[in-house]
Amino acid sequence: MKLNDDNFYSDKKGDSLKLILSVLGALALFSLVILAVLMLNADKLSSNKKSVVRVEDEKDLKSDDNDEGDPFPEGEYTGSGLTSDDLDFWNMYGDKDSSSSKKSVSPDEILRKYTSDSLSDSTRDEDDGDNADGVQAVERDDEGTFNCADSGEEELLEIDENIPRNTYSSDFFRQEGNELQYYSSGRKVSSYGIDVSKYQGKIDWEKVAASGIDFAMIRMGVRGYSTGAVVFDERFEENIKGANDNGIDVGIYFYSQAKDQQEAVEEANYAVAAAAAHKVSYPIVFYSEEITGEPGRTEGLDPEQLSGIAKRFCDTVNGYGYRSMIGASKHRLSKDMSPGLLDGYDVWLVDAAHLKEGEQLTMSEYPYRYTMWQYSSNGRIDGIDDAVDLDISFVDYKYR
Repeated sequence: MKLNDDNFYSDKKGDSLKLILSVLGALALFSLVILAVLMLNADKLSSNKKSVVRVEDEKDLKSDDNDEGDPFPEGEYTGSGLTSDDLDFWNMYGDKDSSSSKKSVSPDEILRKYTSDSLSDSTRDEDDGDNADGVQAVERDDEGTFNCADSGEEELLEIDENIPRNTYSSDFFRQEGNELQYYSSGRKVSSYGIDVSKYQGKIDWEKVAASGIDFAMIRMGVRGYSTGAVVFDERFEENIKGANDNGIDVGIYFYSQAKDQQEAVEEANYAVAAAAAHKVSYPIVFYSEEITGEPGRTEGLDPEQLSGIAKRFCDTVNGYGYRSMIGASKHRLSKDMSPGLLDGYDVWLVDAAHLKEGEQLTMSEYPYRYTMWQYSSNGRIDGIDDAVDLDISFVDYKYR
């Protein structure tokens, strides 16, 4: 039988076309599956990320005559796209835990490693040394009360026995020059620090480091107490870079006048965005003060509301993997806030004595837990022309 060449080649071409179409169909199906998986994962990732509030989204950045400092430069910190995932590397300074219910380690737990309630009398004598170079014990007529006044007349409050107390003793403080130290079992368990803002002017950080300063709390910004404008401390970048370059551990604080929790989150986001480009091993602080002479934005808030605002700031900071802290005077902490609600949050106690030469520092009467104490408002440090606040930290945060 004679082979029909036309039919033979026609059948071969048809088979080849079917094979090509089959391969193309399989590739198309595989591509669709891959595309679907990528889209699902993209949705999941985007739902888990929360963006830092951008400065360019703020509408009220202009300060009036009552608010110090310059506004954020236009576009400052914008376009960063920072998220909590981007800041995971900060867990090198502490345990990663973004839970809002996170409980920080108290100074009592840290000091317990070095201190025993059963210290012998001979050990205590060796530790105590000459207390004339330390701090005076607080004298109270009634151990169930404490003076919560920052200055002026005495204002006694009852001590709430349900709130955890600090266990610091005047017997274990020493003072060498400007530096206040805390000892336990013959070992210094405190760090020596300062807190600064633009008001200290140009700082020679090399000299500051040589003077023995371990850490610096640097003001990052403020919210105006009348307009609510967020203002950037004009020396923040200069100060934080200078401290880091000279081996001084750094924390930052934001002077808050947030009147609700939404503003507290904004402030926390600004602080985290400002910290992101620098090494920050000490806490990011919600710093709150009473405004004297005229009404402030937080006037009228009850202790529960103001405590809630402070906690929301801290929870937001913790969520980005940083350490947080609440800074305030003993009156602010005791009367304007609720110490019981602040349990579990690190506290920077601002109870600074303005000592004259030859006067002895008296231990703060604030009875509840705190991990840092601003003990002087008129310290003198080489490298800083004017007076500066001095601080003692009972926890070395760079190891937390």
